[in-house]
Amino acid sequence: YGDHRDLHSFPNRRSSDLRYIRKDLSKIEVPVLLLHSRADITASMDNAHYVFSKLMNADTTLIEYDRASHVLPDGPDKELVWRDTLDFINKWNTS
Repeated sequence: YGDHRDLHSFPNRRSSDLRYIRKDLSKIEVPVLLLHSRADITASMDNAHYVFSKLMNADTTLIEYDRASHVLPDGPDKELVWRDTLDFINKWNTS
């Protein structure tokens, strides 16, 4: 989405993308890490809970943060976010 000239069509593309993604969430069979902030005013925590509930065939981890905004790796919880991400990767690293 680096080209911002087409901003007016972005919500339409996003809505259709979400319908497609929602339909196929139950098909995901790989480990999934969901990170979300309760303080995020851009995306509702309900979205993370919805995705978590639909990933029934995957080993899914949902981690909620209290202080960060929408951009977790650059917010006040960034050290915790990076540690949680690395822990998840190390947990599933099979090489």
